[in-house]
This record gives sequence, structure tokens and C-alpha cells, in this order.
Amino acid sequence: MDKYEPQKWFVTGASGLVGYSVTKCLREKNYDVICLVRETTDKTKISKIEKLGAKVVYGDLLDNIKYQQALGECDVVVHTAASVRSKFPEKYWEINVEGTKAICQSMSDENVKRLVHISTCGVYGLTGIEETDETFQPIPTSDYRESKYQAERVILDEFGNEINATIIRPPYIFGDSKMERHVYSTLLSGVPKKISFKIFKKNPYIGFAHAEDIAGFVVRVGCEYKTKSEIYNIQSLKIQLNDLLDSAYDALNINPMRIVVPYSIIVIITFILNLVFKVTNNKKDIFNRLKYLNNNWIFSTKRAENEHGFKAKYTDKDELRKLIEQYATNNNLRLND
Repeated sequence: MDKYEPQKWFVTGASGLVGYSVTKCLREKNYDVICLVRETTDKTKISKIEKLGAKVVYGDLLDNIKYQQALGECDVVVHTAASVRSKFPEKYWEINVEGTKAICQSMSDENVKRLVHISTCGVYGLTGIEETDETFQPIPTSDYRESKYQAERVILDEFGNEINATIIRPPYIFGDSKMERHVYSTLLSGVPKKISFKIFKKNPYIGFAHAEDIAGFVVRVGCEYKTKSEIYNIQSLKIQLNDLLDSAYDALNINPMRIVVPYSIIVIITFILNLVFKVTNNKKDIFNRLKYLNNNWIFSTKRAENEHGFKAKYTDKDELRKLIEQYATNNNLRLND
């Protein structure tokens, strides 16, 4: 592993939580940064990026003619852009797989060798083990997770001889409650408001990664050149599911009635619902989701710690609780106030 000093970085998805955090971290270290954003991006977000002192170029991932020249000026590409939520599965493939291929092709054409790619621990699927490390063979269980895994394969299989890549896999990502919507909104909109059914055989742990912990690791590994591409899990903290649900109830200012339902009954109900969904061509997999809620979903960061000295800053569960509450307050979700 060789140290080298890149002068200029190219960041995709800079208007998102991770992309913005990476840009901010780079500018704090006085690196030159070029950020790729879509022309439809909110002007307020673009203004925030420009205030950091980064240069903004406009374009879509698939339209690499618009950004290839700017990318060619850079030493390192940080690819954070992705489709995370879509009603159309083909959108995941288009942006996450074909978009990654377009970025890699531009790097190849411009002879830019160093890539740091943000993937997801979701590629592992349901591991069924206490703590998952990078040796576990991925078994993605959704269209989104499959697309992220295939994006990794594009980098490693199709461009592995041309690009030196570090692939980072975080679990659920949290951070600035004004920028992050996906995790907080999913949690707060998904909890029952009047009656809470406790259906879990156990109280599993769920992993979270803070955007700034991810950003710090991105910059660290981006300044190192390894002889081969590598994959790293990054996780800041773990929290038990019931604690997470309690945080959601506190944020919403509600205290629902708690009812315990035998797990065996829920398994039967979800099995029947899955059959109905298959007959009606509905791709929801409730049974799989139930499995996720009854198994740990946490990840070992030992490889990142041992090889790059990774140490998470945001390890306090209270930080996550505070951000959930801030999101609820900022979006007027609190009830009974």
C-alpha cells in the first residue's frame, strides 16, 4: 500500500448526505473538488456545495459527455450517487449499474486510476450470523440491493485491470437531519401510531453508519494506492430494534398500546400474504422483511480498522435518537404537542 497525494477529487452525488459530507471533508483539508450534480438539483443544495468552495458541473451519470472532461482533470473519483428509492426496479439498474459503468468508462478513457465507491451492506442480504464481515458471499434480497451488488461487479470484473477501487459498504446511513430523509422518514412513517405489535422472537441489533464517519474513511483510503481493489464495511454504531422503535415513539411524542403477538402466528400470516402477492404479481416480500427484523444486521469493521486505522466518531446511540427527534420536529411530525 503506497501513500500518494491527490490534488483534485471528483465527487458524484454531492447534493446527497454522503456526497456532501465527503465534499465538506475534502474542502476542510484544502483539496480541490469538482462535484457532479443533476440540473434538476435543488438550488439551495447547490449553493451549499458552492459555499464550501467546490466547483459544480451539471450532468446525469449516463450522459458522460457532459462531465468526462472535468473528471479527467482529477486524480480520484468518489462515486456516491445512487437511486435508493424507486417505484420502478429498472431505475435502480439504470442509475446504479449503468451509471457506475459510465463513470468507470470515463475514468478509463481519461486514464484516471483511483476510485472510491459507496456501496451498501444491503448486498449481503440476510446473513443469519452474529456479525458479518467482508468474506461473506453476498445474496441480495431486493432490486435495489441487487443493483448495488452488480455495480460492484462492474467495477471489479469489467474495469478491475484499469481502475484501482476501494468499495465501501455501510449499513443504514444517518447524519444531518435536514439533509437525510430516507432513514428517518422510513422509520417514522412505518411505526404503528396507536397499537404496537411486538412480534419479535428476540431484540436484534441493527447497524448504522454516520455520513461523516464514511466521509473520513473515504478521504483516508483515497490517499492510499493499493496493489489490488478492496472492500470494507464501515459502521458507526449498533442499536437494538426495540430501542430504535422507542426512539421513534419519543420523536413522534406518542405512547402506543403494546400487544405481544406469537411469532408463529405472524409467520403463518406473512406466508399467506406472500402467496397472495405472488399470485397478484406484487413483488413485496413481507416474509423476508420479517426475517430481517428477527436477526442481527450488524457488520464487522475489523478490516478497515486493521488496514486503515478506521475509528468511528459517532458511536453514541443518543446521537441517532437526537437526529430522529430533530427530523420529526423539523417536519412537524410530532403528535399531541
